Amino acid sequence: MEKEMDKEAQIPGRGFNDLVRQTREKFSVFDLDGNNVALDFVNTVEYRDTPKAFEWITSYIDALGWAERVGILSPEAAEQLIARGYERDSSDWYRQIIDYRKILYQVFSSAVKQEKDKPAVLDDLNVILQAARMRAVIEVNKSGFSWRFPDVEEDPTGFLQPVVNSAANLLVDSDILRLKLCSSPECGWLFYDTSKNRSRRWCSMKGCGNRAKVNQFYRNHLMKN
Repeated sequence: MEKEMDKEAQIPGRGFNDLVRQTREKFSVFDLDGNNVALDFVNTVEYRDTPKAFEWITSYIDALGWAERVGILSPEAAEQLIARGYERDSSDWYRQIIDYRKILYQVFSSAVKQEKDKPAVLDDLNVILQAARMRAVIEVNKSGFSWRFPDVEEDPTGFLQPVVNSAANLLVDSDILRLKLCSSPECGWLFYDTSKNRSRRWCSMKGCGNRAKVNQFYRNHLMKN
């Protein structure tokens, strides 16, 4: 057994390549139901504040896997940043990522509840927004103009810049009444409702929506019998 482990350790890049593959496999099944990249970011916690809570981003490497999944990072850039996180202590980067997610969730949660008072973390959001836009530029593309963040593929946490910017645009430029919390009591996922009559209730019909229908059918069946 020890000889097999020694032999494996001598294979250059094998552990790194396995890590990249496993990270991509993990996030290939992550659902993008938020209709906004910032909402998909806060939705990396499932069943928030319940005994069933599940954390998708358990490491800096996971965060990069998510960023590649949503299209912020190219596969090549993701691999380069994963290599940096693989070779050194990335705990500070990871804490920053989780701190940003907490800020965004608290602001979105306040907006969904239509709280009249200013969210306590709004000042924090403004701080990270200013940092995100500090080096941002506006460029021309096929559909008009868009933001570009030069640091996205260079800075270890640069992928957070377009996430924060997307959150700000959602809060300022969108119909805030379309920002909703999944109707499942335990789910906790947020989404932007793009339906014509703002009737969407679930983060996804194949998940919470389907479970709710099954439960309702079961209750109706019990009442009839």
